[in-house]
Amino acid sequence: MNLAREFAMKRGGRAEAFLTHYLQGSGTDVTFSMKTLLDEDAGVRSKIFREINVQADARDAAKQPLKGMAGVIPVHQPEFQNQDWQYATGALNVEWEFVEEAVQRTIKVLKVKVWTTNLYRWHPEAQRFTQCVHVAAQNLQNPKKEIRFTTPPTGFAGSVAGIGKPAELEVIDYKKAKDFRMISSRDIIAVPRTSKRKAPQEMS
Repeated sequence: MNLAREFAMKRGGRAEAFLTHYLQGSGTDVTFSMKTLLDEDAGVRSKIFREINVQADARDAAKQPLKGMAGVIPVHQPEFQNQDWQYATGALNVEWEFVEEAVQRTIKVLKVKVWTTNLYRWHPEAQRFTQCVHVAAQNLQNPKKEIRFTTPPTGFAGSVAGIGKPAELEVIDYKKAKDFRMISSRDIIAVPRTSKRKAPQEMS
């Protein structure tokens, strides 16, 4: 896990912080800002904006009001563009609900509330390039004691009594890692209205 942290994770980033929390084994919830995630990851933001507009288009086509519109948007890991966020949270199911329509700086927007809750856990059973890392991380939930020689033995069999010295051992008892919930804030965001429907032609 130290190698994964050293070579794959941003130093001082969220992925490193979430991994550290997992290894410490408290299992307590960790909160994060949904707005910050959307501000920092264009891939996640684009997916959410696009899916909300698709549903709004469907409502418009059916001549239904936008009030009451809500849903869940799955965001898969390849859709992230910010690697620190991708490694921190993994895939997410983002929940949302419509709040109101508005105009900001002449741009029509849909104001929606967004949030998500996810379980920080590893997937050792999944066939992937990093499967060995997932297996190692999962095994840390039931770690074995490690015994190290801190000072090698001196002397040898048959040596004069008092000359030989036994090895000194160090026993390391690792903490049990534990899954935990990642809970985002419930933030209201402005989604630019990018309807794909053609506007009706004006009567001549």
